Amino acid sequence: MTGHRPGDSDTDNRRLSAGCLALGLILTLVAAWLISGIFTYAAPATQFQNDGFEDGMGDDTTPCAVYWPDGTFKEWRNPSEIVVPPGWQCAFVEGPNGQPGQPEARPIQAIPPYLDPPRIYEGGWAFQAFTFCRTHRVCLWQPVWVTPGQFYQVRAYTHNWCSTDQNDDPHVSDCEPGSITQTIRYGHSDNPFEWSVIASAEIYDEYAPIAGWFQATADQAGVAFCSEARWAVRNNDWYLDSVNIEPWQPPETYTLYLPIVTRPAVKSRLGVHTIRSAEGWWEFVNACPSVVKFVG
Repeated sequence: MTGHRPGDSDTDNRRLSAGCLALGLILTLVAAWLISGIFTYAAPATQFQNDGFEDGMGDDTTPCAVYWPDGTFKEWRNPSEIVVPPGWQCAFVEGPNGQPGQPEARPIQAIPPYLDPPRIYEGGWAFQAFTFCRTHRVCLWQPVWVTPGQFYQVRAYTHNWCSTDQNDDPHVSDCEPGSITQTIRYGHSDNPFEWSVIASAEIYDEYAPIAGWFQATADQAGVAFCSEARWAVRNNDWYLDSVNIEPWQPPETYTLYLPIVTRPAVKSRLGVHTIRSAEGWWEFVNACPSVVKFVG
């Protein structure tokens, strides 16, 4: 039988103590890692929810904010004629005589009658708002997380169809230029119609991009896509799809064209204004909010 040599107990104790210390260190590191994963805050990504409207009709429970033409809040309303896409908010202006009036609005699917002409830019869904023999001012918007000081570019694909009593062809608008304007707006108040216009265009009968940018001043911003129909013609339709927001670095020089009117047979650019700084951009927007396009 092997005897126990002097000093073996001390050695065993030291080994046991070292093992306990190592195990304790490992457990401490694991616990710290788990706690950091639970309590460390990660800012949400800057992106729109349901950016292509592919979530479909939703549950039809989101009301719209209704405003008087002077910007005063009127009421919350949830009519059956309006279905707000999941993740989005709705607002429209209603005048005392119904001009502008409450639109009909909903996500639309890539099925007849929205295939010819195509009212969906990509995927299986898009958003539609329209009035019949009424003007309208309507916005679809949502808040997004942003980084203060960072520039962001906002882009969407959109178009209108506008027809008078003499026109039933859904492929061709016959209204005069200036009938319907699409805008992108950015701001922080409750009323998106008060927000800064960062892009504006007239686009008829076929999808085309609209884009603008802003510099974030807080960690959350409201971004709205809006349509304004100025004359109470037979049909004032608006279509929106494929919206996007991403961090962006503005070029040193901006070339802006205004206003843009796009139709299959008519494409015009009127006026060119070049500015060379972000400060110049904001001065120009404030002085002339009908800016429609920039090229770096």
